[in-house]
Amino acid sequence: MLTQADATGYRSTKTFDAIVSLFHVVSYQTTNAELSGIFLTAREALATGGLFVFDFWYGPAVLTQGPQTRLRRLETESTRVIRIAQPSHDINRNIVEVNYTIITVDRQSGRAEEVKETHAMRYLFLPEIELMAANAGFSGGGNRVSGSPVVD
Repeated sequence: MLTQADATGYRSTKTFDAIVSLFHVVSYQTTNAELSGIFLTAREALATGGLFVFDFWYGPAVLTQGPQTRLRRLETESTRVIRIAQPSHDINRNIVEVNYTIITVDRQSGRAEEVKETHAMRYLFLPEIELMAANAGFSGGGNRVSGSPVVD
């Protein structure tokens, strides 16, 4: 079964042994309301003793390393792709807006195309994850927040 929905407000009619949220879906929730919503969605869809596993942008690492401009290149026989990621850091809101510029070049014709997009991402700290988890009803039994960047 495949359902397209907003993860911050979707309510499943079924329960599951595990909810897995990868590719920084949790970090794309930049407001407290959105973050709270995704935790509640996961909790309500979990069977007793179920696991909520997700990845997120780890706050201490972001503050230690700092967001940096990054350049990536990929080339095939026919195409050259350049991706530039330029961050803008809002330290008071724990959000980094990453401004992407993607340039593709057809190697035979020399024709270039440019696409720009912005991804706002929130980095998180364990105390706020613990608070969101507790507020969503993750408590007792097998539900706990571990000391690593994994919540089960």
